[in-house]
This record gives sequence, C-alpha cells and structure tokens, in this order.
Amino acid sequence: TAQTLEAAAAQFQRAFVRAEHFRVAAAVCILIEDGLLPAKQRPVIKVMRTDSHSFAALVAARKNRPEAWFVNTPDYIDTCAMNVPTIIGG
Repeated sequence: TAQTLEAAAAQFQRAFVRAEHFRVAAAVCILIEDGLLPAKQRPVIKVMRTDSHSFAALVAARKNRPEAWFVNTPDYIDTCAMNVPTIIGG
C-alpha cells in the first residue's frame, strides 16, 4: 500500500523510541545502499520531479495562496517551506 512520506515518518516515529530514530534509519540506509535487502523488501520511493511542469504549477500555486488566513501574498515561496511530493510503496 502506498503512503506519503509524512505518513511513513509518523509510522516510523510510533514504532521506535526517539533515542533510536537515528540508529534505525542509518541501519536501514546501509542495508539499502549496500544491496543487503532483497529487492522485494526494498522500499519503492517515488518523488515528484522538480524539473516538471507539475512541480512548477505546484510552486506557483503555493506562492500566492488565496486563503483568508494569509494577510500578504509576497509572490515568492521559502525554499524550506516547499515540500516535494513523495510516496513510499506501491
């Protein structure tokens, strides 16, 4: 079942105590990078291409949000505030 990166992160945080997050994540990265996990067990991660028209449209939509909560529309977006859509699985 596919899930967003945010959902996968929340599931990870519930599964392991905070003190172990770094060690567990590092171990998973090593297993993946060194090819120690069988292909069927490796996570499938899909990340939206940042050079696509879809991503450009997403950034443009986030620059000047029309919701009443926003007082000013500065016609820019903070790079750190722009999440790249990511799906893990499926």
